[in-house]
Amino acid sequence: MPWKASSVMEERLRFVARLLDGEAMTDVCRDFGVSRKTGYKIFDRYKEHGLEALSDRSRRPVWYANQLPPPIEGLIVRLKGEKPHWGARKIRELLIRRLSAGVSVPALDDQGKPILGEGDGQPVMRAKYSGLHALRHWYCSWSLARPQDGGLGLPLKTVQVRMGHSTLAMTADLYGHLLPATDDAEVLAVGEAALMRA
Repeated sequence: MPWKASSVMEERLRFVARLLDGEAMTDVCRDFGVSRKTGYKIFDRYKEHGLEALSDRSRRPVWYANQLPPPIEGLIVRLKGEKPHWGARKIRELLIRRLSAGVSVPALDDQGKPILGEGDGQPVMRAKYSGLHALRHWYCSWSLARPQDGGLGLPLKTVQVRMGHSTLAMTADLYGHLLPATDDAEVLAVGEAALMRA
């Protein structure tokens, strides 16, 4: 018997359809192998937002622990624009004098390295990779990106061979986040039709 492939979206759709048919949450959760807490979360999202809520959500954090508040960052960038020859230490001292006592001023590294550029007052993004490794990473990203996004849209196996990785799993682990998300529009249309019949 061949394996039946299904996406997460289809599974969630089946889950919701069974609940709408009147089955008990406990039984449906047991059949799908999820906790009741997760089951209620999925069902509540469906009731609140409809079918769109069944697709995968971004796992990107809402905020980062060491991120400066936007007003402070804007003030630092503006000060650096006004006084391009000033360094991080001098701007930090000016911030301490200008801001009220309740406002926390960033440490020297937090202020000097990630924000202040080389005299241009623009935020600086530090590269994760440098040299030849940066070129390899760019090439892999470009190879996996969809053609409509300006990439080559190559299969993962082709990229694995070109990058010289020993296994497909290694390529997927390193560059899986770059793979385009599946298009859930077809799954939504099928699910909508199935729920309208129910």
